[in-house]
Amino acid sequence: MADEIIDNQQYHNKLKAVSWAGSYMRKWLNGEFYRTAFSASERKLLAKVSVSTSKNKKYGTSGGKSVKDKVYLLSAQEAAKASYGFTSNNARKAKTTDYAKAMGALTRDTGMGCWWPRTAGVNRKYAANILSSGKIYYKGYKVTICDGVRPVIQIRVEDVK
Repeated sequence: MADEIIDNQQYHNKLKAVSWAGSYMRKWLNGEFYRTAFSASERKLLAKVSVSTSKNKKYGTSGGKSVKDKVYLLSAQEAAKASYGFTSNNARKAKTTDYAKAMGALTRDTGMGCWWPRTAGVNRKYAANILSSGKIYYKGYKVTICDGVRPVIQIRVEDVK
């Protein structure tokens, strides 16, 4: 996972009910971002992984169907797990890169910003959010809001030389 917020994007480009599977964010990460951020040789090393999104822990909003992606976002549940390195709110805090700031990412005086997980919010017109304090905001924000992006990839280690 990117250790900083590297961009500022909408979760979805229309204010309508959407899950990760149908989101603009997913399409952008596995399309334009994938082609721009990685060289051809790097793209060959990225594993296509099964990504499933659990229901929103607080509101029970469905996470939608499982998909296979090369680039994705953590779910809110994954961002709450010590096994992912998130032992506290402080561990979820992320600095905003200069590029993300230039793209409009809101950044606190501390340099920390908010970022999207792939989890639905209070309903599917909202997406959960990780606040600049590191707290998971399960209600979320409207999917058309722009917010920070911290992409996740998995590298096929058997292909690394």
